[in-house]
Order: sequence, then structure tokens, then C-alpha cells
Amino acid sequence: MNNVVPNLINEIKNLDTQTDLLKNDDFNIILDDDEETNSSNKNKNKINNRANNNANTNNNHNMDIEEDEDDLIEMSSLEGFKKIHITFYGYKLMPNKEFVRIYPLTLEVPETAKFKTIFKAYCAGTNLKEDDMLFNYNNIEIFSTSTLRGLDMTSTLENYRIDVFYRVEYPTYKYQLKVQQIFREEKKKEEQKREEMQKMRKMEFENSTFDDDDLEDSNERIITLFIQDKNKKETKLIVNMNDTIKKLGSLYLKELSLSPTLLPKLQFYFDGQKLNPEETLKKIDIDNQDILDLKIDN
Repeated sequence: MNNVVPNLINEIKNLDTQTDLLKNDDFNIILDDDEETNSSNKNKNKINNRANNNANTNNNHNMDIEEDEDDLIEMSSLEGFKKIHITFYGYKLMPNKEFVRIYPLTLEVPETAKFKTIFKAYCAGTNLKEDDMLFNYNNIEIFSTSTLRGLDMTSTLENYRIDVFYRVEYPTYKYQLKVQQIFREEKKKEEQKREEMQKMRKMEFENSTFDDDDLEDSNERIITLFIQDKNKKETKLIVNMNDTIKKLGSLYLKELSLSPTLLPKLQFYFDGQKLNPEETLKKIDIDNQDILDLKIDN
């Protein structure tokens, strides 16, 4: 089946090449001097007969092609075209409302081929009616007038995939696809919500077990601080007492989705005193739920 399209093309090419040969005024036959006259007349008769036969053959054999001259694929230079590989995957709706894959088929076609010819080859190999089928590439319907180049399917290294559906069943497929997409989005939201809840519970637990005595005995305690900007807007941060003021600035920028390039411009103040960026929180007299003032240099 992979050779269906090339065979059709080669057959048409041979017919066209014979016709072009007959039209060539420079067509010569080299003979011995004593046979030239008689042989020349015989060859002229043979050429005329062959031209008539080929004309009749072309009329009978190429009826479908002549209906649309665009289907002719530059036969004179066919050998120079790249060969593109396309795998078709047919789908059929079953009584249980699930789609199953049918009629997988791979074709090798020239890059100049129109899908009108390609579809005919696929349907001929699968005994499907072309008018009953819908061809889909990347969730976009392909029409018979489309070309491989028009859909950017020109790489010889890829095996392009085309999905094939019965037209009457395709709306059901799209509906199921939409339902699956909504389900995935809802599931993702639920997972994110669950992760946030777990994070909040962990923070609440750590804060509920916090006291000053434990702080003196441990360098790993977590506290909550509020960063207040010049507009008195507060941003809540969960930090470690081993974190430096510089690390605090990085957490602040990340929380607000601000550029890290602003970090050198951040100035933190506690009780009116400017804080050293390299100093750790545990060396400053800071308690849980304290507020730090923030100024950003221009």
C-alpha cells in the first residue's frame, strides 16, 4: 500500500513523457546510409501510430486527472522531490461510547502531493468512502485542496500523523475531548489546592509550637514576619531564623514576582534601625509576627 501513490505518479509520468517525445521536432534516429531512407519512413509511420495510440490511452486512462490539472505533480522532475512519510490512524466509535483505533496505514508521498490524491490512496487501501471520512492534523481538519507544503509537512525525518474519523462520529469525539480537558484542569486545581492546604497546616503547626525558649536552643525555628512597604502594604513571609536579611529580600521579591535585579536596592529597617544585609535574623531582636519596614532605592 505504501507504493500506491508513487505507482500512480510513475504511470502518469510515463504517459506524459511519451507524448512530449512525439512533439519533439529534433527526434532523430541514426541509421546506416543505405538503410536511412526506408527506415526513416518506417519510423515515421511507427511514431504516428504510437502518437495516436498514446492519445487514446491518455484520454481513457487519465480521465480523473484531467478534471483537475492541479493534480499533476510536475512529473518531469518527480525524482528530485523529497519523500514525506505520513501515518494515518483511523478511529471508530464503539457501542460503549469509546473510540478504538482502526486501519493504521503509512504512505510515502512526494512533497508536492495534494491531499486529494493522498486521501484517495488511503481510502483505496482501507475500503473506506472518502466522503464519509474527516481527516485531522493537530486537531485541524484537512481539506482535499490542502498541500503538504501548506501545512508545513515537509520534513523527511518526521513521520507525520493524521487522525481519521467518520464525519458523523467526530462531534462525539470533540465533546469527549473537551470533557477530558475540563476534568484534567479541575484535577490540577484540586491538587494545587491540596498542596496549599498542606503547606498552610505545616506552617500553622510550626507557629503553634513556637516559643522563645525553643528559639534559644535551636537555629532551625521558623517564624512569620511582615514586610511593610512605603504604602503601608504588608507582605507575609515565612522565614528561618538562620536566614540573612539578604535572603529575606530574595524571598520578598519572589513572593511578589518582582525582578531579582532589585535585590541590591532593598533596604530593611527594624524599629527605625537599618539592617545589615549579611546579618542573620537570629542576631537581631526580632520576634514572631514582627514587622520590618522596606524602602527601595531609586
